[in-house]
Amino acid sequence: MPLKRLLGLSPEQIQELSKDILFGQLRLVIATMTIEEINSDRDKFLENISKNVDTELKNRSKNSSMSM
Repeated sequence: MPLKRLLGLSPEQIQELSKDILFGQLRLVIATMTIEEINSDRDKFLENISKNVDTELKNRSKNSSMSM
């Protein structure tokens, strides 16, 4: 997401956007792993969330820069 777009947001809006991205990617990862996998392999769980958030931020950055 370009910095220009974030600069136009209030701290509350940035927090809400961040929360939406994190919770969305958390739900996605939970949907792809079993409860047993989540409980037994926390590192994999956290790595999957991190990768998904990174991908989502990159996609939003591309989409935002294309619309400017």
